Amino acid sequence: MKKIFEKKKGYSLIETLIYGLILGVFLLVVVQLFVAVKTSNANSVAFGSLQKNFHQVVSDFNQTVKNAENTTLLPGTPATTLSLNSGTIFYELDEGVLKKTEGGEVWDLTTNEVTVSALSFENLTEATQSAIIKIRMDLESNYLLQGGRRLSETLETSVGLRR
Repeated sequence: MKKIFEKKKGYSLIETLIYGLILGVFLLVVVQLFVAVKTSNANSVAFGSLQKNFHQVVSDFNQTVKNAENTTLLPGTPATTLSLNSGTIFYELDEGVLKKTEGGEVWDLTTNEVTVSALSFENLTEATQSAIIKIRMDLESNYLLQGGRRLSETLETSVGLRR
């Protein structure tokens, strides 16, 4: 005799919905984790580019200013350019790039990873003392972060001319 209600093999509608729900939650967690890792990586790259460029500028600036004999920068007067050794060494901002001119040659001190949005130099000393020059830069990363914004920082350091 044949059974009227034979048990069929396969998944019921309820089982399929439960499996789909579990898979959906798992995929949601994986996507959120991926977004968090990507955001963290973008922040690290942007911050690293700011730090790398600032350290590159500071290294050059420290060495050059320590070896300079004089500056035309008046005490207490901030300026957007710096002239050392009677104009043979010159620092300036040109279209978002910090440039150094020495002996007729021009070098970019910052890379295309950042934009220098503001630059100022200031002589922090009295007229009778050996000059202490402060450089202040507003750097903005050229890497886009979440939401289309960019990481930016104001960084500064001071260095004294040799006596």
